[in-house]
Amino acid sequence: MIPIEVKQQILDSARIDEVVGDFVILKRRGANLLGLCPFHQEKTPSFIVSPAKGIFKCFGCGKGGDSVTFLMEHEQISYPEALKYLARKYNIEIVEEEKTEAQIQKLNDRESLLQVSEYASSYFSKNLWETEQGRAVGLSYFRERGFSDVIIQKFQLGYCLDSWDAFSKEALKESYPKRYLVSSGLSIEKEDRLYDRFRNRVIFPIHSLSGRIIGFGGRVLTVDKTKAKYVNSPESEIYNKSQVLYGIFLAKRDIINKDLAYLVEGYTDVISLHQAGVTNVVASSGTSLTQDQIKLISRFTKNITILYDGDAAGIKASFRGIDMLLSQGLNVRVVLFPDGHDPDSFAKSHTSEQIEKYLQLHAVDFIRFKTGLLLEEVGEDPIKKAELIENILESIALVPEEIYRAVYIQECSRLLEIDESDLIRKLNKNFRAKYKKQHGEYAQNITEKSEQVVQNIQHKEDESNLQEDLLEREILRLLINYGKENTTQIFCDESGKEIAEILSVCAYIVQEISQDELHFKNTCYENLFQHFSMYLQKGNIPTLETLIAGEKEEWKTLVVDLSCAPYEISPKWLDKGIYVSTEKDKDKLDKIVYETVLMFKLQKVQQMMETVNLNLKEGIEEEALVLLSRKKQLDLMRKMLSEKLRRIIG
Repeated sequence: MIPIEVKQQILDSARIDEVVGDFVILKRRGANLLGLCPFHQEKTPSFIVSPAKGIFKCFGCGKGGDSVTFLMEHEQISYPEALKYLARKYNIEIVEEEKTEAQIQKLNDRESLLQVSEYASSYFSKNLWETEQGRAVGLSYFRERGFSDVIIQKFQLGYCLDSWDAFSKEALKESYPKRYLVSSGLSIEKEDRLYDRFRNRVIFPIHSLSGRIIGFGGRVLTVDKTKAKYVNSPESEIYNKSQVLYGIFLAKRDIINKDLAYLVEGYTDVISLHQAGVTNVVASSGTSLTQDQIKLISRFTKNITILYDGDAAGIKASFRGIDMLLSQGLNVRVVLFPDGHDPDSFAKSHTSEQIEKYLQLHAVDFIRFKTGLLLEEVGEDPIKKAELIENILESIALVPEEIYRAVYIQECSRLLEIDESDLIRKLNKNFRAKYKKQHGEYAQNITEKSEQVVQNIQHKEDESNLQEDLLEREILRLLINYGKENTTQIFCDESGKEIAEILSVCAYIVQEISQDELHFKNTCYENLFQHFSMYLQKGNIPTLETLIAGEKEEWKTLVVDLSCAPYEISPKWLDKGIYVSTEKDKDKLDKIVYETVLMFKLQKVQQMMETVNLNLKEGIEEEALVLLSRKKQLDLMRKMLSEKLRRIIG
């Protein structure tokens, strides 16, 4: 473990222009540096490095962060590895804190298992190319499958001899301890004798994200039905199949560059597609998708296309895994190959251009695909159709983004020939039932009336959500970039007399928003705002550096985006969405902060008024007086805020 003070020394020493400059050609552009983004293909530079702020930002693909973030993204290494890279670059000695005996033993065991696996892979590869049996059986099989020698070597494919213990004997002879041969799963111990797990099988090494060999898959070549077709390494200190995707080490760079991952089922699917030029592909290796595998994919892209071979039963069996992808916010599309083809066979019988074109033309979003597939089965049976609707809505409910849910609802309404409002009502009912189950009986206060409010404002949400999001981001932009700056604002004392008060931008914004008990709609924005509020209560204001270096991963990209934002909201923003440059932010900071806070408040008041008006239309008589009183209060507040913004209210 790297001591905190050494970590801080590394971060203080690292210069973003020097770190990025090792990988990207940068040219001076005013106070910043400009270059071609290394994370996506572009011809016009949109990649900015700010030495003053210590950050990078690409306005093309959106990636951004500090020196450590850049190294983690570019080199695909962990946070500690990035720190060690910087320490070497700046000649900073790292004396890691002393580990316990148990920690040392665990690290030694892990490294020993990795070394045994590396040796085994080399041994199996040597068998394939240099032994008569390996060439006659293993190499012949791979070549018959259409794999070139180049691709065989790229994936380090191998062969385990048809012998009970040839590998185990050779490994022991090379001084690899028996306990690591057994715990890695390469050897099986019975009655004090070792046997080779992968005897008489072609070998598919499985790599970690960093390229270390952590396990193996072995395919039997005989027609003996008593033997499993595939055998995989058992769980070990280095291999957990639920956390691994086959081919991820070779695919990660292209997944990032293309912002898309193809998901297939087996080893040969991955290898054949690679040989055909489709290199952003990984496999779940025949297992159902897990949360860890989904997290692994989402590190590189939010877009995933699943390639199926046309087997309807297999597709339905995978629905649960796809629902998990949807719930994690991934954009899921599906490609179905023609009858008689799977990814492996299709890749072998078509050119690279034909494959790419087919994948582009036949990729459909999962909700539409699932609806179409199930519709073929239900026919005119009304009960089955009702079950289908329930099934589809369960998948849509998992999608975290409201706008995507709305699009899916519209599409399903068209495909299922059901009124959109009925689908929305049913979806909301499912949400309420789930909420009751999670939060208890008090949640029954969620009424049908509130559901109607949601439906009535549905068509206005897209536009208002965008405006609300931009305004919330502007509040945070001011906090991040100018939180410590002083601003002079006008307040009224108890007698109504206006007085000028000087305080920090952070103090003014937090005070104005918190005292009116206003909140951000976006949860991430709200959490970041509360972070500023918490710091302020302790007499501090968080800096850009502490926000980027903090533990909240979801904040880092947001903070970098807002610290580099080239625009601000104009006073006419809510009316027309007009923007102006921020080159002289500090010269007009008082005005910008004042108007932005007023616009934030005005929008919240307008939203409250819309809700009250809808409740008046749908509400019962006993509630009318209360709602009318509330409406009057809100109307007065709206007029007051509008007058301060010098707006004319019709």
